[in-house]
Amino acid sequence: MACGACGPTAPPVATPLPVGPPVAARLRYGPPVATPPLESVPPARLPHSFVPASYHARLSVDPGQRELVGTIAIDGDIATPVTSLWLHGHGLRIMSAELSGGGHSQPLQTSYEDHDLLLLRAATPISPGAHRLTISYRGWISQDTRVGAYRSELDGQAYVATQLESIYARRVFPCLDEPGFKVPWQLTLEVPRDSVVVSNTAVTSERSLDRMIKEVVFAPTRPLPSYLIAFAVGPFEILPAGSTRAGKPIRVIVPRGHASEAAWPVETTAKLLGLLEGYFAMPYPYSKLDVLAVPAEDASWMDSPGLVAFPRNVALHAPERQGLVQRHEWLRAAAHELAHQWFGDAVTFAWWDDLWLAEGVATWLAGKITAAFDPRFDADTAALADRWNALNADEPEPGRAIRHPVVTVEDILGEFDSITYKKGSSVIAMFERAVGAEAMRTGVRAYIAAHRDHTATASDLLAAISKVAHRDVGPAFSSFLEQPGVPVVHAELRCATGRAPVVVLHQVRGAPPGEPEATDGAWRIPVCVAFGRNATRGEACTELVTPTAELTLPAPCPAWLFGNAGGRGYYRTAQPEAAERALRDHGWSRLTAIERAVLAGDLTARALGGQLDPAVPLGLVPDLLAAHDLGSIDRALEIASRFERWTAPAQQPAFRSWIRATFGSTAHRLGWQARAGDDAVDAVARAPLVALVADAGDAALREDADRLARDWRALVPEEAPEVLGVAVDGDRSTFEQLLAAAPAERDPRRRAALLDALAGVAAPDRLRAVLALVFDKRLDLVEASQLTVQAAPAQRAVVASYLREHVAELLERFPDGVTHCTAWFARSLLSCDPATRDSEVAFARATFGEMTDATHLLDRAFARRDRCVAFQHRLAAPIAAWLARP
Repeated sequence: MACGACGPTAPPVATPLPVGPPVAARLRYGPPVATPPLESVPPARLPHSFVPASYHARLSVDPGQRELVGTIAIDGDIATPVTSLWLHGHGLRIMSAELSGGGHSQPLQTSYEDHDLLLLRAATPISPGAHRLTISYRGWISQDTRVGAYRSELDGQAYVATQLESIYARRVFPCLDEPGFKVPWQLTLEVPRDSVVVSNTAVTSERSLDRMIKEVVFAPTRPLPSYLIAFAVGPFEILPAGSTRAGKPIRVIVPRGHASEAAWPVETTAKLLGLLEGYFAMPYPYSKLDVLAVPAEDASWMDSPGLVAFPRNVALHAPERQGLVQRHEWLRAAAHELAHQWFGDAVTFAWWDDLWLAEGVATWLAGKITAAFDPRFDADTAALADRWNALNADEPEPGRAIRHPVVTVEDILGEFDSITYKKGSSVIAMFERAVGAEAMRTGVRAYIAAHRDHTATASDLLAAISKVAHRDVGPAFSSFLEQPGVPVVHAELRCATGRAPVVVLHQVRGAPPGEPEATDGAWRIPVCVAFGRNATRGEACTELVTPTAELTLPAPCPAWLFGNAGGRGYYRTAQPEAAERALRDHGWSRLTAIERAVLAGDLTARALGGQLDPAVPLGLVPDLLAAHDLGSIDRALEIASRFERWTAPAQQPAFRSWIRATFGSTAHRLGWQARAGDDAVDAVARAPLVALVADAGDAALREDADRLARDWRALVPEEAPEVLGVAVDGDRSTFEQLLAAAPAERDPRRRAALLDALAGVAAPDRLRAVLALVFDKRLDLVEASQLTVQAAPAQRAVVASYLREHVAELLERFPDGVTHCTAWFARSLLSCDPATRDSEVAFARATFGEMTDATHLLDRAFARRDRCVAFQHRLAAPIAAWLARP
């Protein structure tokens, strides 16, 4: 591993592959090769009998074709005598394979022992030493997925781009497709002569091979793992976008005809990169930066060094159709991907169990950089949103730790979730507050400098931070990395005459709502409390390393206490009822905006769990709205929507009346569309707040939504989802117009907005008409399956009934069952009615239970269903009692 991961600081000069006629003309399909007897198939990680030192690949790529054709030479070392080598390959047809070294060469027999594993066998033993493995092959350009090398179209033009993270490089190159093998790559591409072609590095030469094809040679990369290699081919336009501090060129690459829509990326990329150079105190580590707008709207963002890719719809808009929310979304996403150029690219994780080292850190940094770029979006608000999303993912059911064993391909794919991204960033933010922002930044800089062009682990980062913080943060940080769940810190203030005030802290493991808290909490938690009396405020901190501990405060006894000063602690807080009342009565105005939002979230979680009267968080809503900051308004909306969901049908009119009375004046002031003088809070809050009030029955807002929806193509992207989501439940003719338009719409942004709106329709007859679109072949499989999971609990019985009636058609429409039917449909087949629980569970098990890997997906769906029933049973009565009060 060490040899494979550690490359030189400067890439060696690559030995070029032989140059002759175009690759496609040189290769021909040979006779089939007999499959040898099955050997011991390795798990997700390959044996390191062959450790690569560099790759030299030559590919023929034409967006007009379905195939790519290639030759790859892998220079590497063999440590002990072997008779076979393992590589990754998926969907590649190997034409020939040859191993040369020590003055000898021999052909290798190839076979697939798994759909991802390529076995190469030698007729005679291979001696140790330096070798070159040369493979000629054919592969596929995907037409209907966005992984590997894939094709997309825009305005009648075809393009090819790549998405090789996490395990998709093997669809383009036979290679050792693991992050630990970090070595230089050199690409040569043969492409149509009129194409623009880009990759990780700059072009070193370009020449015509014939009147149709040209050869483009790229400079060798710095050491990189296979998943970070990237290229794109097509009729792109290239826009200069400034340069780095050291003068390295920055360009924005867009599909032909869309240059006028790229003003925001052109304007912002260099400034974002400069802010990151300042944070890391290190120049941008690569020779150039291209920011590529991929034509496919459903493509993923990708942080490949020197070639950052993003889906076109994120930032390519006519300036008059791009609002503040969309500009901010671009800033946050671009800052995340550009942060990866250091954290994740210059230094990469050694194995997928440390993916959080790239994604969690980049998520945390993105909030800082966005706030530095535009102070209207402060870093505290970004951290609050990340923490909230992480808690919602980490609390409801037994999950996984941030860092846990990754032993299968399914484990690798499962790493890309809120635990890795949001919990990872939240834990980093907590420890940044504990050690100080300057110590954290100095530690991060030292980590990057020490491991540049190599791989690293969590221990390496924690050691760097510990050194500058003058304290070992490893045990505490690891307690959050290595175990799942959310700690709950109970704080009890005790004051006695003649003694200093003491806070008794007790940690427990949070449990899903309605279940008792566990006593096996084993975190080392950096806890800071805020306290005060009258106009004073103080803070005290400790590390809670045992189940119970005491924290002494200065006299006199404070009037209020809050257990998460700064709001960065990744834990819930709880106090005795009288202390929480004192906090709300005397300490509310002394809390920061973020602390108020954290307190409201913790009270909401306890109320949903049956540990607190819902009247407490519901009573905070007017004060949260009045605060007029993004965190507070977000919590106010969350409280209203969460409790409305669990209100009994008979009480729904009264609850919606409360929504209209509480949020209505703000909703009418904002309206559906942007207005001159909007601040950042208004811009972000508008869509969800107005939609909440409209959904609660506000006639004027519903009429406005219906009017706007009749000319739905005129809606700007950030208005369309909520306006259409209300309009589908309005005028029948508007609903039918949108229903007919959705599958026929060719603009992916408008199409997605239409489908999302239709999926949430309330009326049962309309919902059944929407569900019929599942079988419309104009929708791809992802679009069709997602139509079934948007319904609210009140509509879920309709979805379950419809899908049960059509299950045979579903299995035909989605033949791979597990990926689509089980993952997406299992929850949809389950209503929230306790009377039908056993029959629905039995049906789902009988229908999907025999499918590979279905058991845990079904178990999770059943657990969600049971929690839905429990929520309804637990919350309906207290909400009704609250509504009955004056």
